[in-house]
Amino acid sequence: MDAVCELTVSSRDFRYSGEMSLKLDYPQTFKAEVYGPFGDTIVSIAKQDGQFSMKTGTEDVQDEERFWDMFHISVDDFINDITLRGNMQQDSTGTSFIQRTYYRVLYELDRPEPTIRWISTQGNIVIKFLEANFEKGRSVGNRSNNPM
Repeated sequence: MDAVCELTVSSRDFRYSGEMSLKLDYPQTFKAEVYGPFGDTIVSIAKQDGQFSMKTGTEDVQDEERFWDMFHISVDDFINDITLRGNMQQDSTGTSFIQRTYYRVLYELDRPEPTIRWISTQGNIVIKFLEANFEKGRSVGNRSNNPM
């Protein structure tokens, strides 16, 4: 998957809203770049063949525990959540979700801009897919009415 997304993160410590690119070739490659207001990369997160890296303006972290400390989500669960891997359920309103130990993931995929929401006591992460390509030459989402 290659995607352009709108990212919103809110926690006790910080709030952020902006654009993000996402590249995922499950299970071996995951890369996310979060962009600042001027298009510069402010956070880069990657996991390739089991090796993790998270870079910010001042930090280069190789330990996945730092991701856990920030979001209370393991990197592997985050990747699984994006790829819809887990015990998918539906609530009384018909919204699909996966319940994890420390958080719930809500899937709003039948929208013009499909959305995944991580809801926890530590804060929330929302990824709205503005454009997503799941196979070479085939694009889904593209700011149209095509659900993911």
